[in-house]
Amino acid sequence: TVLEKNLNCLIRAFAASTTHLIFVPYNLGFNHISRREIIDQHTSAIASQLMCGDEADKVIVVADSTYIFIQKSRNNNFQRKTYSLHKKRSLLKPMIVVSTTGYIIDCIGPFFSDFSNNDASIMKNILFRNTNKIIDWLNQDDVVVVDRGFRDSVDIMEGLGLKVALPPFLNGRRQFTTTEANQSRYVTKIRWVVEAANARIKQFKFFSNTVQNSSLPHLEEYLSIFLEKNNLKKLTSKWEIINHTNILDEFPILSENDIVNNITLGVFQLKRARSYAEEKTSTTDLTGPVDYTMYRCKEFPDIIRIPTRSAHVNRLTHNPIIQFTSNDILEWWCDCSTGNGMLGCCSHIASAIWFLSFERWQSHNRQMPSGDFINLATDASLLSDFYDSTDDEDGTN
Repeated sequence: TVLEKNLNCLIRAFAASTTHLIFVPYNLGFNHISRREIIDQHTSAIASQLMCGDEADKVIVVADSTYIFIQKSRNNNFQRKTYSLHKKRSLLKPMIVVSTTGYIIDCIGPFFSDFSNNDASIMKNILFRNTNKIIDWLNQDDVVVVDRGFRDSVDIMEGLGLKVALPPFLNGRRQFTTTEANQSRYVTKIRWVVEAANARIKQFKFFSNTVQNSSLPHLEEYLSIFLEKNNLKKLTSKWEIINHTNILDEFPILSENDIVNNITLGVFQLKRARSYAEEKTSTTDLTGPVDYTMYRCKEFPDIIRIPTRSAHVNRLTHNPIIQFTSNDILEWWCDCSTGNGMLGCCSHIASAIWFLSFERWQSHNRQMPSGDFINLATDASLLSDFYDSTDDEDGTN
């Protein structure tokens, strides 16, 4: 009904606003992390050597804007300011600031995308307004790595005492000097991390598609929440590796009916749960001694992360995150395509909850016939490395 739809929209808006106000400030923004943490934990060795040399107390940040496509607007002024002549579409531009390891320090904006809102003018605006206290956080001689689109803001950054790493320009010449060519390579080597961060944003379906105009009032909140959760997943310094036995007594005990009725809201995820658990433990006997490793958050001990290999892509690993008490499962989230839904949960989350809250407490093993199918055929790729197999025959002696 219309009332139920309005109620669901209200609940989603309230949840997003609460997360944005309470949780995001501790995991995103210049105030959430110190300069020393960035230098010690989130600066790559090659970036430090190329950009700072022997100066050990200099922060290196990489800045770039990304695109969030939006619908056309009835408001003519808004439509003109959000129409990009470069992309030939309506869009908004958030400015992403990351460390040289890809850790997202802050997301500023979004900004308009017309001809007067290029990367250089956006950077000038951020510095003049001291947005999010960026000038207070940066120190003299800190390094800002940018691309050529920031050319017109270089004087402003250097005037504030910052060092700017920018690829050089040919300026009518046909070829760079050796020094200039190496400088361009250095910048490219360092700044790819911000492109990777922008690509991670587009992995989220909401931002990869055209954002509806009805969602624009909450766009900044949604973007902040996504980036905060992305940092929470990638920040290894805040996680410690543990075995499931370390939290077994703290994790709630649930029945399969409890899981279906209150968490998965369906049986499909529960049917897939055993498959993921068996692959993670490398055994079909899930009631015996198994090695089921996970990560526990150091700051919030009631939050765990269980890396789970994708069932379809060999190189892809999903990261379901679960918050719990001794009596109940409070919250869950996963970086897979369905892991952030409003109803139910994905199979990766269901597998972790099912294994920890139900299967580990069973007295007898319930093996499935398919559990031993892997032994029915031979994997030719396991051939020893010392034998070089080839279809070509060398006829010479």
